[in-house]
Amino acid sequence: MGKNGQLYDSAFLVKSWKDKVPDGASLFNLGYRKKQLPSTKKKDMEEFIMETKRAELTHWLIMLLAPAFFLWNPLWAAWINIIYALCSNVPFIMIQRYNRPRLERIQRLKIKRIDNRLS
Repeated sequence: MGKNGQLYDSAFLVKSWKDKVPDGASLFNLGYRKKQLPSTKKKDMEEFIMETKRAELTHWLIMLLAPAFFLWNPLWAAWINIIYALCSNVPFIMIQRYNRPRLERIQRLKIKRIDNRLS
């Protein structure tokens, strides 16, 4: 992974389009909304970072199921499903991989500041 998500932004310009894709939590009123960090409290940061991991895993698992379309579809239809699975999941994986290192950096800086105040 790139330092602080920079690889995903420099290679795929994630920062320029990440806010244009729908957030599943907002669409279905489920889970943790990811448009904005609610706070920098330790618990909220940990929850947000965990949510990026859960979201990425979910999108990977969905894509793992895509080859099953070859079992009951004609070849051309199965390939359309594979393309759809990639197009509808890879952008969200890239967003999580862009956001997570940035969130972890904020968390580390906050911990470092607290440690410096205590020393």
